[in-house]
Amino acid sequence: MMSRYIREIDLQLPENEVRGLMDHFLKENGFYRGEWKGQTCWTADYGMNKPATALKITGVYFFDYTYENGRLHFEAWVRDGKKKETGLTGWYNWQMKAPYTGLVAGLEKKLINELPQDSELRLQAGDSIQIEDNKRRMDKARLILGAVCLLIFMNALFNVLKHVALLGF
Repeated sequence: MMSRYIREIDLQLPENEVRGLMDHFLKENGFYRGEWKGQTCWTADYGMNKPATALKITGVYFFDYTYENGRLHFEAWVRDGKKKETGLTGWYNWQMKAPYTGLVAGLEKKLINELPQDSELRLQAGDSIQIEDNKRRMDKARLILGAVCLLIFMNALFNVLKHVALLGF
């Protein structure tokens, strides 16, 4: 079973408008046409949307979408090793997911903001944003993890200092 972030949004906007928004998102973030397991899709490299980095890994982020009958369907995923994939939520591989998760969340918001303010579709789409809740939970988890690491480091440092004091240095 594939592990992808899958989203469907009922936009009911003109197709050329949606394609323009999607093309802008893909171009702005360095996506290019690629292939994953025989499927033609959009792909981007590690370090996308950032200045050139020393670390260049190709084909890490993947994206695919269709827009039919006013309904946008898109899938986003991250390569995990050579042949596996993982979605955008959860702890596993969060360092690789974090930049991409933020971009996809921004795309969702931008698409929803294109809908009329009083539109029932806008309310439905806004109520079902899935990725933002996960991002908030991950931010809290990183803070907790940082605090635990700091406590472990301080404990180790105090133990070293205690041993050094016992040795008379």
